[in-house]
Amino acid sequence: MAIAITGEDVVLDETAGLQNATATPTPAGDADDNDILVASLPSSFSTRLTALGAGTATGAALSGYTGAAGDTGSNAFTFTGGGSITDIRFVDSAGAPLNGVDSGLDTLDGTSILLYTDTDNNILLGRAGGADGAIVFAAYIEETGSPVTGGKIWTVEYQPLKHPDATNPDDSLNLLDKVFIGVSQDLGFSLAGAPSGQNLFLMFTKLNPTTETVDGVVRITDPTIIATGKNPADQSSGANINTGDTINTSQGGARPPSAPTAR
Repeated sequence: MAIAITGEDVVLDETAGLQNATATPTPAGDADDNDILVASLPSSFSTRLTALGAGTATGAALSGYTGAAGDTGSNAFTFTGGGSITDIRFVDSAGAPLNGVDSGLDTLDGTSILLYTDTDNNILLGRAGGADGAIVFAAYIEETGSPVTGGKIWTVEYQPLKHPDATNPDDSLNLLDKVFIGVSQDLGFSLAGAPSGQNLFLMFTKLNPTTETVDGVVRITDPTIIATGKNPADQSSGANINTGDTINTSQGGARPPSAPTAR
């Protein structure tokens, strides 16, 4: 599977009122913001935040949103690949749910904002000081496409952030290299046509896989799995395959009945 970043940002401006290409076409530092009415937040997102006691939001933003009539924002990321998507979520750099990762951001009083993936893993929470701290900001993945092929990202803020350059009204902060998107999918594989016998390794993919020819060599482009024994023999050094672990397969089946005979 390939995940692609579309280049559509989600920028929330802390200035009072909406800041986006339609509401504030100038200056450029406001025109590229993506503010949207808090009332526009997806109901599943706002309902969960209410249940968590998030309080009253001061601003919201949506990836790619310009404020133009009929604008519903744009995907922040897309993905391609075979198989059914089973989950999209906020994760850390290791692909695990965020659980207290320091965002590098602080509240106005200097409290570190820590990041947590909610039990609804489409939601990211930035909390002041710890897992039970006040929610300072939150983000939400709105899955798009049928079947799902991408996602928009919403953000909402409840407290202002501490900015290192207080003299710049457009001083920006971000979560670069702190928050990542994880995508899971189901894939089907087939062992049809696998050779009978003891094999040093076995590569298998889906039935009738997609292929391409590169420099005269036919290559499978679908996901594949290579299986070997735990301790296979090193045939490159002359070892016999039977001296190590192997992958044993068989195509044995029922024998067709013999033709009747007369005596």
